[in-house]
Amino acid sequence: MKKLFTLLFLLPFFVMAQKTYVPDDNFEQALINLGYDNILDDSVLTANISIQPILDVSSSNISDLTGIEDFTALLYLSCDWNNLTSIDVSNNTNLISLSLDYNQITSIILNLPNLEHLAIGLNPLSSLDVTSLPSLKNLLVWSTLVSTLNLMGNPLLEGISVSSSPLYSLDFSYNPLLREIYCSFNQLTNLDVSNLTDLEVLRCSDNNIDTLLLNNNTSLSVLDAQNNNLEYLDLRNGNNYVMLDSLYFNIINNPNLSCINVDDSTYSVTNWTHIDTQHTFSNNCNPLLTICDSVSITLNPSTTTVNYSTNNTLQNSTISQVWTITELVSNLIVLTDTASNPSFTLNMADTFIVCVDYSIQYQGGIYSCNICDTILHDGTSWLLMSMAQPTAITEQSQNKTLLKITYILGRKSKGIKNTPLFYIYDDGTVEKKIIIE
Repeated sequence: MKKLFTLLFLLPFFVMAQKTYVPDDNFEQALINLGYDNILDDSVLTANISIQPILDVSSSNISDLTGIEDFTALLYLSCDWNNLTSIDVSNNTNLISLSLDYNQITSIILNLPNLEHLAIGLNPLSSLDVTSLPSLKNLLVWSTLVSTLNLMGNPLLEGISVSSSPLYSLDFSYNPLLREIYCSFNQLTNLDVSNLTDLEVLRCSDNNIDTLLLNNNTSLSVLDAQNNNLEYLDLRNGNNYVMLDSLYFNIINNPNLSCINVDDSTYSVTNWTHIDTQHTFSNNCNPLLTICDSVSITLNPSTTTVNYSTNNTLQNSTISQVWTITELVSNLIVLTDTASNPSFTLNMADTFIVCVDYSIQYQGGIYSCNICDTILHDGTSWLLMSMAQPTAITEQSQNKTLLKITYILGRKSKGIKNTPLFYIYDDGTVEKKIIIE
């Protein structure tokens, strides 16, 4: 009985004496400095660390964070300015904030359901999986080697910084709450933010972006898009006045951009001075010819047939087209086709007008364009006599109701195949369609 009592008396001391292995002397020394340990012996009392909600061991020359797994109550971990090459915090499931800037991290294991803030900038990280971070609100991955980033699992994301990385694309389709985007110094050619109605800050300078449609971003107060390849910029969001001056607006060094769509051209001229000399402001610039110009339609040399090829350079867009071949003298339509690279067999003694009506679906809008060529056969091959630039473009709403279908002369139709018809909608738009049977 005496022996049993002695064992029961000593048991609490054994439990309290449980230790956590900490092989990195610099990590253990940092814990000693914080009062969680008192001797450098590669171990720390688990009871001293398991209850800690906050740990900041930045600038401590740490190379190995083994032992962090027993900080089971940890909410905030900061380990910036160290020598870490990898880290596993999968056991720290209560973490809300994790900061690992300025390390040498090449791999990290993240499965943290409560994590809201992740900073892992200035690391030689080549890949990052954040799909298991459903609570993430802020992501800072600047100056890394990450070239792709899947944000589908982060619906609560509010801020992202991915500047100075080799990213070629960013998809924010699943992040409707985003308010701040910092993505400068990447390789982006396209940036779709049309669904981000709460977006306040967009800094996307030093990329290769050619089009920015910001008319849905009614909260936007800061835009830095300098040093891009912008050809079209639409800022008509009804709230340009919150961009007070050039501290909030900068689009210098976009030599291919001329007219910029804004709410109030007088206000923009007065307050936004970080622009190029050729930049002008208007509330109704010329139609979006740059979107039409993204599609090139080429007549290829051929002895007998008329061969066209179509090339669409506008990323993340789809194109549909209808070809109409009209004999020049009689003005009769002799052929119609919907192929992207059609081939026509025509009478080589006649001259024809080849017209293509094409629609481009891009960033929530549908843009309709038209190009016509005059062609003839010189006895050797088909030649292009003249080629017009895109002559019409209409931005169409996708939320519209069909009012009626008419023939060319205006009579109503129920929709007949193989016949040119006009579809008239309640938003004022008209589409010319030929349904080929």
